[in-house]
Amino acid sequence: MVNGYEYGHMNEPPSKGVFLRFAFKHTCLIILSGMLVSSCCTPALWDATDPCAYVQVAQGQVTDEELRGKGLKFYRDDAMGVFYVQKSGVRKLGDYMIRAVAIPVTVVVDAVTTIVVVGVLVNAKSYQDQQQENPDAYIQVYP
Repeated sequence: MVNGYEYGHMNEPPSKGVFLRFAFKHTCLIILSGMLVSSCCTPALWDATDPCAYVQVAQGQVTDEELRGKGLKFYRDDAMGVFYVQKSGVRKLGDYMIRAVAIPVTVVVDAVTTIVVVGVLVNAKSYQDQQQENPDAYIQVYP
């Protein structure tokens, strides 16, 4: 006991507020970890909808004559056993349309992730500052 205040002991059950704070911190960490993994939405979408990328087709699925007959531009890689086929105009148009519609959404998701991470870090720092300024406010008093 120090000046009438008793610090919490390990054998005492934690108060409901302590448990909720603990659960909230861990829940936030799990959510933030998930957001950080998904915070690269815009580059991932950009890569997935690249209209200039070639489509890989296994040589067993199609022949040279079939690709020439369809008028597609391609090149053959015998070492890998695949054809690299250029996307058709319709597929390229679809990729551009997906980008036009989805990029604004992914930019917002990436921005929100950054804002949340920065907000949590700033809030944690401000909580630590408050605790250092007035440590008596965080000591539990027992009768």
